[in-house]
Amino acid sequence: MIVNEDGHEIVLRGLALGDPVWLAMGEDPDIGRWDETLFHAARSWGARVVRLSIHPAVWRRYGSTRALVPIDQAIAWARRHRLYVIIDFHSVGYPPDEDYMRMRDVVFGDLYKTSRREIRAFWRTMALRYGREPVVAFFELFNGPARAAKHGFPAENTAEDWKDWRDFNENLIDIIRPFAPGKPVLVGGFQFAYDLSYVPRWPVRRDNVIYATHVYPESAWKISWDEAFGKLKKTHPVFLTEFGFGDENRKMPTRGANGSAKRSSTTSRSARSVGRPGPSRRRSRPACSPTTILRPPNRAPS
Repeated sequence: MIVNEDGHEIVLRGLALGDPVWLAMGEDPDIGRWDETLFHAARSWGARVVRLSIHPAVWRRYGSTRALVPIDQAIAWARRHRLYVIIDFHSVGYPPDEDYMRMRDVVFGDLYKTSRREIRAFWRTMALRYGREPVVAFFELFNGPARAAKHGFPAENTAEDWKDWRDFNENLIDIIRPFAPGKPVLVGGFQFAYDLSYVPRWPVRRDNVIYATHVYPESAWKISWDEAFGKLKKTHPVFLTEFGFGDENRKMPTRGANGSAKRSSTTSRSARSVGRPGPSRRRSRPACSPTTILRPPNRAPS
């Protein structure tokens, strides 16, 4: 359960703004604009959270010193418009095997290519800079966990695969915690973050963990929404950080705009917590339900 400082449950709804570094640097004029109007529009639509997706190829091209400038600006704009921010390391693949999906861009090259070492260094940097920043509500540790099959992604997964994935995320959390002791982290499931079915038996063994799921029309090819994340939300916090819609005139469903929008269709992705919609409310909490407390986004860092 995600609650405010008064113990009232928070239901967050929002949208993805793409990669702020990619947008701000202006090397790719087709990708879109980067200014405060994005945050004003998000708030006017009723959003309470925006997702910033940092591609490893973009991060490497500019280096942390330059890349942090637009992220800092995004957080300042979010504070001004009373929005929370999710920082997402936007790769697809399976770090325990150092295997990542290929997604070529004419400017940045292989967008998703990364390494365990780079991921750890990224989150140490984020924790140092934003660990006590209340505008940054969540660190989403890895966008799309998926193991490669013989002819592409995703592969079938086993309990041992999940335990390896859990161990990798626990290591990232241990890197973050000295600098961000209370920062909630988002851990995605398998099949591009859709499948959280292993969590009830083998949850991440750290505090302030929220489970991320991504839902698209083709996601339920193997297990249902209820099996993937619906049952889990009764006992653990679950956050829907991506979803998309189908197009009956296309063979493949549309994908959301997140960094590589010009290479795909532009149905917007949203981020929201899973649960019964409505205003913030107080509930009795199940004994097994972890609780994450968010501070107001317009408060100064501690």
